[in-house]
Amino acid sequence: MSFLDAASFSKSWSFLPIDFGALNNDPYRSRNTISNAQNAYIRGLYKDSRHIQNLGEGSVFKVTLRQAIKSCQLYALKTAKLDGRSAHGKKGDTKKSSAGGVFSALKEIQVVSNVVLRSHPNIVNILGWDWSLEQIPVIFVEYAEHGSVRDYLQFNEAAVPASLKRQFARDIACGLNALHAVDIAHGDVKLLNTLVFMNGKKGLIARISDFSHSVFGLSTKRKSTYPGSSRYNAPEIRGRETIILSDQLALCEVFSFGLLVWEILKDGRPFFDGLDGGSSITTGTEAKEDCFDYLGLDGLLQKALSFLPFAGLPRDDTSMFYHMFQITLRDRAEARSDMQVVAMALDPWDEYFLLLNFGMAES
Repeated sequence: MSFLDAASFSKSWSFLPIDFGALNNDPYRSRNTISNAQNAYIRGLYKDSRHIQNLGEGSVFKVTLRQAIKSCQLYALKTAKLDGRSAHGKKGDTKKSSAGGVFSALKEIQVVSNVVLRSHPNIVNILGWDWSLEQIPVIFVEYAEHGSVRDYLQFNEAAVPASLKRQFARDIACGLNALHAVDIAHGDVKLLNTLVFMNGKKGLIARISDFSHSVFGLSTKRKSTYPGSSRYNAPEIRGRETIILSDQLALCEVFSFGLLVWEILKDGRPFFDGLDGGSSITTGTEAKEDCFDYLGLDGLLQKALSFLPFAGLPRDDTSMFYHMFQITLRDRAEARSDMQVVAMALDPWDEYFLLLNFGMAES
């Protein structure tokens, strides 16, 4: 069965100030969560490890591989970048801010300090955090030897069976459902922000990573923007400065998840590769707000469905992904299902349950 948490929506998450002490004044935040985030601080974790190699960097973090001097355990070390755009900067704002990187690092620490998320198998586990010699927050996370799901799929290509692709999709859906259940939106749902790990003798498992853009307090219905990559965003939030109520963000991420699954089926290649008018989509680092308008209503859904017969999937998997796209890639948010239903649709047992009880699974 799917790993679906029964945690109810609560008002235990909202805006994260840089100062942990200030969180005690936030009526929407759990004191246990604050305490857990503080307890994740492990003095000496940084100095008691040594640098092995650089792994890469994004807009918020530089990632390196380090090894504990005594135990020889390998860590992926995420160091906040202090030369990035301000965490609150608007589009086009090039002002540099040291606070932005610190803000993002502490936000990530707090997300995985939630009692539900820190024990969830599809959420990357933070082993602890410390301050570097330059007094920059550094986060120690479990090392993903296989890299991102995108990297794994591109490296192995046709060797990845349909069953593993389905498992990766289900793993990520369960992780997102757990985030939404504790009132958090990931903030940047895309294949690059998922990692592949060994799962003991059970094989491989996919886990969601990078919570530096997370949005807290979905149920508070606060006015919010969505910081995700525009080309992966739902139609209602493709505009970078679009204001939306926070309780609508979960369904926005359902749409992004549909695009993510499309890329899993394409062996890690971007979903928009090969679409008509692709030159207007792939120019620059962000999509234009109207880059998919030429496809018409539910245009991306129709493109995804037309791709399925050529994905090389077994018949049952083709039917399952057909249904999954139908409940995730609708342009109208109210026509999408929530992540719990999506995760159940990706599980053969839960899909059968939906068919019997709600008639939701495709025949």
